[in-house]
Amino acid sequence: MSEHDQREDYDDDPNRGALAPAHIVLWPSSIMWAFGLLQLNFAQLAAAFLIVLVILSILDGHTSLTESLQEMTKPDGLLVIILWLATTAGCIIVIRGSNDLRRFRRYP
Repeated sequence: MSEHDQREDYDDDPNRGALAPAHIVLWPSSIMWAFGLLQLNFAQLAAAFLIVLVILSILDGHTSLTESLQEMTKPDGLLVIILWLATTAGCIIVIRGSNDLRRFRRYP
């Protein structure tokens, strides 16, 4: 009886070479892209929701356009606008980075 165990031959396929680097990063870059797009959509929906609330309050007569603009220029309103812009920029960076990763650009 020989000492060779055929169960250990599962990875001895000579036609099966090493995986290409593009194949290795395909799934992680696709997942990064999907989550970046999802976050970008949520950020834009939140901004749209706030804009709709301001428009509805103007249409209902609770505030005027000048009062709404004055509220937006207060520190809280400016903070919301700055955070929205920063979140949007961050999501775009993640999406572009995942595309660059998939194409091996800027990735040593």
